[in-house]
Amino acid sequence: MLKRYFKLSAFVIALLMVFSALVGPASAPQAQAANHKGSDPASAKEIQRFADQFFKKEMEKRKIPGAVFVVVKDNKVLFQKGYGYSDVEKGVKMDPENTVFRAASVGKVFTATAVMQLVEQGKIDLNEDVNNYLGDIQLKNNVNEPVTMKHLLSFTTGFDNPDKVNPVSFNPNERRELRDIVIEGMPTVVRKPGESYMYDNYASMLQGYIVQNLSGISYHQYMDQHIFLPLGMKNSNILMTPQIEAKLATGYDIDGKTIAPYTVVPAEAPQGSMFTSASDMTKFMLAQLNNGKLGNNRILKPKSTKEMQKIHFAVHSKVPNMGYGFETFFHASHNGQKVIGKGGDLPGAHSWMWLLPKQKLGAFVFYNKDEENWPDMRGQLFAEFMDRFYPEKEERPTYLKPALEELRRFEGTYRDLRIPEHWATKITASPDGTLIVEDAALGKHIVRQMEPLLFEDEDGNPLAFRENEDGTIGYLYYANPFAMAKKIE
Repeated sequence: MLKRYFKLSAFVIALLMVFSALVGPASAPQAQAANHKGSDPASAKEIQRFADQFFKKEMEKRKIPGAVFVVVKDNKVLFQKGYGYSDVEKGVKMDPENTVFRAASVGKVFTATAVMQLVEQGKIDLNEDVNNYLGDIQLKNNVNEPVTMKHLLSFTTGFDNPDKVNPVSFNPNERRELRDIVIEGMPTVVRKPGESYMYDNYASMLQGYIVQNLSGISYHQYMDQHIFLPLGMKNSNILMTPQIEAKLATGYDIDGKTIAPYTVVPAEAPQGSMFTSASDMTKFMLAQLNNGKLGNNRILKPKSTKEMQKIHFAVHSKVPNMGYGFETFFHASHNGQKVIGKGGDLPGAHSWMWLLPKQKLGAFVFYNKDEENWPDMRGQLFAEFMDRFYPEKEERPTYLKPALEELRRFEGTYRDLRIPEHWATKITASPDGTLIVEDAALGKHIVRQMEPLLFEDEDGNPLAFRENEDGTIGYLYYANPFAMAKKIE
């Protein structure tokens, strides 16, 4: 089957980039599935052959200065290599060992790891009201349901606007304190926690603030002592130190011009100020894939890593959304595998980590140039990687044949939770047993029913609905991977 990614309009892309800074890749390319059994991903030579071909082709086409790519499997580093330059003007090459970059939202998984460490120590109960961990700060809540740590970890808080504070300042000397931004940027709970998914920078920031509160040391000190040091991540830090700055990859804008120095707000940001290297990322992935242990050092118990990697919210069983800290974008490229991952975006810094826990495989890519067109290179890499090494089995989809009246329950307008002022989707039932989908991102498409709450468009992309407690339709999930859309009429 020829699969297609969502080609978003320029207007919608601009909105996603504004409202989803520190997020991750916004849409997934769906390459044509291979008609073979796949190459052996345990072969370093095969990985290198694939990577060399891919990066030569894509970096030339996209005019990307530099990239690093690493793969781990079966408790060892299978492949790591740099391509191009971390600094074009100075002629500094990308180096998986020594090039440092902004991990952006990939750092959210590290924050979630810290939370799980405190769960193991009995300092956090995942089902407890997080207000109990915030000291004199209390959440604004218009719903008679508490927000728990489980909701923070799975981005199901019910917040109205998790991005009230601009996440980037181009005054490199500006330093805003974590506590101040927690207070200044506080959203309001307006939906029942646990009911809906929306990408949530504030939720991750709050996780880190709670770690700081309960541990008695600053967030960056905690990460140094309890994650980076035990894993031997020598080029990783939450703050911009002189050592980090000396190795930091230069970022380039869409036109290939150097991006001016900037800082993340707050500078010590659990949601995205982390710096790291590709080699350091292999150590974290290996620990996650080995039940929380790397060599003789353990950062998590096996039960905790399983909880992090387990799906804790899914709009539909076949369209998963979130583990604890891990997300599940790019569904049509999963090729029947369980895939969890995390992406990150800041100006001139774009990354994507994906894990296949059952295969004990992990991969990570970073590159240092903003892209004008979507899909970006990360999604393309993931799609081609999966089709090369884990090609899907061709199966002809089976569609239901619902009557027009059965489809009427889905009709209406759905407002996107993340950018509600700018994105609405209209659903109309058709007499031929299909639904007509119209929105700002994709235009007009036809979806056919596969299961009671699951549909598929002409190109194999899923559209899933979620019911309210009374059985009526409450939400859909389709074009925007960052959020569900709520039915408003």
